[in-house]
Amino acid sequence: MKLIVLKFKLTIFSAFVCLGHNALSQKLNGANGHPLTQGAYSNISEQFELLSSLNANIYRIDIPISKEGQPINIGAFKKLVITNEKYPEIKILPMLSPQVNLLDGNLESQFSRGYKIGLLFFSNYEDELKEFSEYFEIGNEIDLRAIKGAQFSGQSINHYDLDIIKKYAAFYQGFIKALKIFHPNNKIVVNFAFTHWGFLNYLEQLNFPYDVIGLHWYSNMGNLYSYGKEGVNIIDTLSSKFNKKILVDEFNVYQGSLEYIPNSNQQNWLHENLVEILSNSNSLGVIFYELLDQPDFAKNPYSDYYNPGESAYGLYENKTNEKGYILKELYENILLK
Repeated sequence: MKLIVLKFKLTIFSAFVCLGHNALSQKLNGANGHPLTQGAYSNISEQFELLSSLNANIYRIDIPISKEGQPINIGAFKKLVITNEKYPEIKILPMLSPQVNLLDGNLESQFSRGYKIGLLFFSNYEDELKEFSEYFEIGNEIDLRAIKGAQFSGQSINHYDLDIIKKYAAFYQGFIKALKIFHPNNKIVVNFAFTHWGFLNYLEQLNFPYDVIGLHWYSNMGNLYSYGKEGVNIIDTLSSKFNKKILVDEFNVYQGSLEYIPNSNQQNWLHENLVEILSNSNSLGVIFYELLDQPDFAKNPYSDYYNPGESAYGLYENKTNEKGYILKELYENILLK
């Protein structure tokens, strides 16, 4: 039986029509999901129905790649591609992360490994990937793996273990070299979290090739448009420092709806920061983290994967009723006014 999705048929950002249709239509807007890696996302067809009901135009998904150059879940990958053909208005933004140890060996061997895996992957799936978005994202939050500790702001190069960044950079430089053989016009996205732009400063020193900054920003970090005592506009600061556009490709209230309070500052924070992202000329758009809840993270306290804080980030609860999936009140109040 075909799932009936509750259709709002409004843009996901309909609360901001005051910005003008043209301004909104030029922005990327959508959600993150994990159809290759997480059980909560086994319903691939329904995910595209939900995205379509919000008039989203981008779906960011993680695609782990084996050392043989294969997606770790080939069946789900193929289903994803086939389903996406029915929704040409929604482009997939792949976050590509080869599943190999990037810290062993030397820089030369890491570059060679990245190039080899890239050649295998991009040659095997050249046609499928041509239907994806023009943006390919490389790795995920490498800054968090390299930063020396939570006590560091991440704004300075010396806040990082530079050997870690060097090896990651060497691998992905090889990987990107292979990517460009098959997709020479695609734009490379490199992401980081919070104020960790010292990571990007070091990538500059390494002459790392990329085009777009992917920013991960949650409510516990403060306001994008007025951060800290000096009221720094994060998007403008990053764009000025690195001469690149900014894609806020993870965005949400911290821990999602886990501690949702109706009519609270959570909605105010979402509204104010969304207005900044969508109206800022240095921004490419926003991608919510994430489309669906992952309740399994909160089920078994004895599980290695137990992490209740990660369970409720979804725009939608991962359950249905007779009307289909229902958008959470936290987001309905902001997105569908």
